[in-house]
Amino acid sequence: MRIYERDHIYPQSLAGYLDLIRLNPKKYPFVLNYWSVMFFGKQYFWARHTDILEKSFRKWFKKWCEDKKAREFIYDKLGNNHHKFVKKLSKLKITNLTKLADKDLANVRNQVISIMFEYLKYSEYCVDLFDDYIGALFQEKILALSGAIPAPSSLVLFLHPSTVSSVVRYQRELLILSLDGSISQSSIDNLAKKFCWIKMAWDGSGELTAKDIKHDIALLKKKGKQSRMDELKKIKDFFINILRARKMVLAKYKIEPSLMKIYFELLDKFVVYHDYRKEVQMRCAQIIYGTLQEIARRRKISYDDLMYYSNEEINSLLIKNIFVKADLIAKRRMGLLWVINQGKIKEYLGNEAQKKAQELVWSKFNHQTKEIKGLPASRGVIIGRAFVTKDAKEANKLIKVGEILVSAMTLPDCVPAMKRVGGIVTDDGGATCHAAIVSRELGIPCVVGTKNATAVIKTGDMVEVDANHGIIRIIK
Repeated sequence: MRIYERDHIYPQSLAGYLDLIRLNPKKYPFVLNYWSVMFFGKQYFWARHTDILEKSFRKWFKKWCEDKKAREFIYDKLGNNHHKFVKKLSKLKITNLTKLADKDLANVRNQVISIMFEYLKYSEYCVDLFDDYIGALFQEKILALSGAIPAPSSLVLFLHPSTVSSVVRYQRELLILSLDGSISQSSIDNLAKKFCWIKMAWDGSGELTAKDIKHDIALLKKKGKQSRMDELKKIKDFFINILRARKMVLAKYKIEPSLMKIYFELLDKFVVYHDYRKEVQMRCAQIIYGTLQEIARRRKISYDDLMYYSNEEINSLLIKNIFVKADLIAKRRMGLLWVINQGKIKEYLGNEAQKKAQELVWSKFNHQTKEIKGLPASRGVIIGRAFVTKDAKEANKLIKVGEILVSAMTLPDCVPAMKRVGGIVTDDGGATCHAAIVSRELGIPCVVGTKNATAVIKTGDMVEVDANHGIIRIIK
């Protein structure tokens, strides 16, 4: 079973997913709703059947490797569609919602949900499953070509993409501005438009503003000019250094580079697509949250209650003035769970949802262990005190320099904390996940995909993170 878990997510945070879970997998090539469980309560998770996921992804990946048209198709759906959708969302974002009639406000919201849904139809499973299984596929390919199983430390080098994350792209833009003698307001505004989504959390907070950018530039300027120039050069040299590392590890295993070309091409593409999906999700969420706030104002209803409305119920509220009963919202707050199986959905509410989540998901895991294993994402060994949280806001506020961040997963809103830590361990993720990419860029040890680190490790535990071998040990 594969679990994707996150804190501070509510049904309307994932408005596009509420439509996605209703798709019949037999009719859509990249949707795998054969068996999964989506739960909202004290925490959010989406659990999926791993056998179906791996089998399906291996079929997709084989097709991508063998068929250029198949690669171009998925590149178009994840790359070109991203650019097209971001343009549409940028225009919708500047709409003055307060001046729209109810029908037009509903139309804006539905347009945005449609964009999220259309992108997720292709990106949701492709991006996550690439992240989950590309490490195993690389390992198998290297074994087939060289006759040797790559050491974990070598596999990390093989899986290091030559493309950078949005975090690094934003940092590069900041460095360039900080080195500019005179920074115009328009330059700052343009940067805010480009990266408005980058630090945003799933609850709608954290949108990057011009004020935030000025603050980030001011912090950078505390460093000397030469230090900033060196940092910028390091980013510019990133691509060259990765190609050198790849050449070195290929030579070590006596593999002809051309035999790994498509593997590396897909790796580099999907690292970018990982960010693209997050950008579309966050840009959609920015507008959806805005419409919900406006609906709450017009209908004099709690914004928090609206977060537990379905898409159809929000349309009915806005157009027909039909409210969902308070006792039903209260039950959904306690627990809301859907079991999705081959296009059919069964819903559970309240205590029944909590019990079903325990029965179908949490009861399957045994957390009694002192040694935890995962995928080495960024090499190194570090010993430090653990800080365990699934809440990025808590991590950003409380984590101390040098502590080990242990979380279900990380997203861009967690980067301030990640810059202070000595190492990172996650339950979720694979070779191209956010934690893996950012930890490499920051040069800190990281192990991802442990499945149970947050359940086993407690805040304050002294742990050793051996990211050369993908092992975390609780020392005391």
